[in-house]
Amino acid sequence: MAIENMKRLRLAAVKREREELLKKLMLLGCVEINEPEGILADEALAELLDKGTSSYGESKSDYESLNLALELLNSYAPEKTKILAPKPEVDIGDILNEDSLEKTLAKARELIKKEEDIRALQAEESRIKSACEALQPWLQLDLPLEVSETKSCFVTLGGIPSVTDMAQFKTELYDLAYGIQLFEISKDKDMNYILVLAMKQDKNEVSNFLASRGFMESTAKNEYEGTAAENLDVLKKRLSQLEQKRQTLNKEIISAAFLREDFKLCADRLMTKVGAEENGERLLHTEETVVFEGWFPAKREQELIKTIESLGGAWEIREPLEKEYPQVPVKLTNGRFSRPLNMVTNMYSLPMYGSVDPNPRMAFFFILFYGIMMADMAYGLLMILASVIVLKKKRPAEGVRDFFELMFECGVSTIFWGALTGSFFGDTPYQIAKIINPET
Repeated sequence: MAIENMKRLRLAAVKREREELLKKLMLLGCVEINEPEGILADEALAELLDKGTSSYGESKSDYESLNLALELLNSYAPEKTKILAPKPEVDIGDILNEDSLEKTLAKARELIKKEEDIRALQAEESRIKSACEALQPWLQLDLPLEVSETKSCFVTLGGIPSVTDMAQFKTELYDLAYGIQLFEISKDKDMNYILVLAMKQDKNEVSNFLASRGFMESTAKNEYEGTAAENLDVLKKRLSQLEQKRQTLNKEIISAAFLREDFKLCADRLMTKVGAEENGERLLHTEETVVFEGWFPAKREQELIKTIESLGGAWEIREPLEKEYPQVPVKLTNGRFSRPLNMVTNMYSLPMYGSVDPNPRMAFFFILFYGIMMADMAYGLLMILASVIVLKKKRPAEGVRDFFELMFECGVSTIFWGALTGSFFGDTPYQIAKIINPET
């Protein structure tokens, strides 16, 4: 087995067949469309061709919306699935059928809007809770918070540091002028909350004194009308209303859990559409045609030609030039034994086209040395059992499948070398025998 032979394709088709062309090539699944720079390097062609446009950005945005809606459902109504439950299989016609796409997208956007509303409600709840905490020190005050002056006096609310000696503070304050009054409203570990009443003509002198003692004026008078207790009742009622709205929205999102499979299916549809639109941006256009270059496996040539002919296209196919080898996509074709090693190769770097596929040469020694390193029958049995269960039950995709197939093969090698060394969870059988019969 080796690196699969590839061929270069240059295709021109009627522009009105663009969508059908992309759809059929996608279903064929063997053509990798290049960026158009190669064609545009030809000055004669570059004068005739323009880069194409597509709805790639819009499709990508719709795909992200569906994924976000799925994340919301998984957060609010987690799905209970079996660990080894296989992924559902869907007919290719269902994947490409976009009849219900817009309707499903609208439902996804509704869920996202509800989540945004919940976040807005949570932000408002947080603000109101902060306001409630700010009102707590003034609950014992019967004076409306907005009162800042009378005909002849001014009133100020605020706090001073709790370490302040209040007796001395009062004495110094009262010595400033006649008629000053200080009322201690409440206190906590950080502040003493006070109300100061003084004549208007003494306002500057009193304000300077308070500032020198670390006085922080309350902003409540600018935000509320009425007493602190009255405003606290209003805020608590508002909190209750917000909580009810938030719970209602939560229930509406949870009740939409039945849409989960529709969202998954439409997300797959859009992922396919995004791939097609991305390729669509690599097409070049004239007034009546679309043109592109790409690569495909040589063994699929007749199948590809048949598809192109059905659309009335014109094409040119050739072998890759040696100077093009670094740009040629690489596909490894290996047998059942060495195929799982593709996973190891893909972790690092695929070989360049025209070079050697390392997997058939590496597979035997990789599996052999793994078995020598593990060399335990029990571990080998566990590896084989785990890999068989996952492969049969889960039916994983290619990358995960290769991993468990490689685990199976390494498990066989591990059992073989474990049998040669007599290891089964180390020397567990020997130690058990010694316990049963010390003279064994």
